[in-house]
Amino acid sequence: MRSPLSGQQEVTGFGEKGEGDRGDDWLVQPKRNSKEHYWRIGDEVFLRHAETNMYLGSSEQAKFTQRNCGHNCPVMNHLEVFGRGNADSFCYWKTTTGVYLYK
Repeated sequence: MRSPLSGQQEVTGFGEKGEGDRGDDWLVQPKRNSKEHYWRIGDEVFLRHAETNMYLGSSEQAKFTQRNCGHNCPVMNHLEVFGRGNADSFCYWKTTTGVYLYK
């Protein structure tokens, strides 16, 4: 299914209380060639969908606005995320907040 703004593969999430399906499974891949098993603060990574091998992407060009989503848009000014066939600049993800585990 195509995503509404960019026309890429649509990404959705389902489930309740931690119960989902295989469509919820993403693999973290380092952007740089690394043999480490840890995702370090500030590292850029790709998120690859385990079942479809599509990469999670996003872009300012796919932002929900009043023009493309309507006056009462519940996701106004949020970016669409989508599945993309290639790991390119639309698919870089970086940690900036969260819970970090140290050795």
